[in-house]
Amino acid sequence: PLTMHYHIPHGAAVSMLLAPVMRLNAPMIEDLPALLHALHLDSLDDVGPRVRELLKKAGLPSSLGEWGAKEEDLPELAKLGMTKGRADNNPHELNEQIILVSLALAGILSAGMMTACGSSDEDVFTIAYAPNESTEQSADARNGLADDLGEVLGCEVEEIQASDYNAIIEALRTGKADMAYLGGLNLALGVERAGIEPIVMKADDGDPDKAVYHSLLITSSQNDDINSITDMKGKTIAFVDPNSTSGNLFPTSEIIKAFPDENLNSDMLHTNGEFFEAVSYSGKHQAGLQAVIKGDVDVAPISDQILESEIAAGNASADDVKIIHESDAIPSEAMVVGKHVDEETRRKLQDFLVSYDNETYFTEVIKNEGARFVACDISDYEPVIELNQIINGEE
Repeated sequence: PLTMHYHIPHGAAVSMLLAPVMRLNAPMIEDLPALLHALHLDSLDDVGPRVRELLKKAGLPSSLGEWGAKEEDLPELAKLGMTKGRADNNPHELNEQIILVSLALAGILSAGMMTACGSSDEDVFTIAYAPNESTEQSADARNGLADDLGEVLGCEVEEIQASDYNAIIEALRTGKADMAYLGGLNLALGVERAGIEPIVMKADDGDPDKAVYHSLLITSSQNDDINSITDMKGKTIAFVDPNSTSGNLFPTSEIIKAFPDENLNSDMLHTNGEFFEAVSYSGKHQAGLQAVIKGDVDVAPISDQILESEIAAGNASADDVKIIHESDAIPSEAMVVGKHVDEETRRKLQDFLVSYDNETYFTEVIKNEGARFVACDISDYEPVIELNQIINGEE
């Protein structure tokens, strides 16, 4: 379609698509390091710059935008790319959305055609990560997404590592960050304090019906005194963090509902000697799990996904704990943008993230193997926003 519509020589058209197509098919390339070595490249990140360098040396435009392609051409080009003989011989299964993003990565929008990046500094788009996402082990995966997104937005994408979620919300409020990954409660707080908006949410297998998780209340399997949520009064508990959705907000609500005659509120559940004998915060779901196993506390809330991953990693056994309560479904974590990010940039971000298929990013940064992003909006989080207002509005 590129040659037919814009008279781009076939070799030039294919070369401009090489970088995004190689990244898409990377998991299926048997000897990727040898291929990169043969091309005198150190990593996949070097493919795009090298191709542009060679095209410029040959005196050819190095982006589709320079060949006359326009942003509004994208949907039709993607549709044409799905015809028989074009998309059915690629190692990775293709759809129009993936082709759409690949065209964008190939430079359908040249620097002069881009809308402004999200922040007040129009040359930089900033993603804020919390400590558990910004580990040294996940640096390459985060950088890979930043490079790919930078191609789509036409500007540099950088990250900041925030000390906690409050710092992320403040950065989004002041425009020092443009996008961040937040759980439900922090999203609700961000809507209230900074007017943020979710654009995509995590879903197992990229299935919108699986874009949920649950808060569990667990106790030691050796604790015969606690077998249900109604056995918790007078015991010890370690919530996760005041700003945790599944580690504080939802378990607080579930306990209040389980004891309608006690006229409980959040303050009572978080004060030593009121409803519980002793109340503490573990800081992390994993720490609460270990505190229960060791008998340091009687009960702790934990995300069902984290409990599953801890058991799979060998950090706990299914026989160590028993589940005494499971909450209703909670909408999963979301990528959110600050209110200063314009509508056009939001659309590009959503299109890019929904089609982003780098398994390493989801395994190492999002920490959910097999997950992908699906489109969402504020309505998906209304139950959490309303629950936060009910539970914490009285404090």
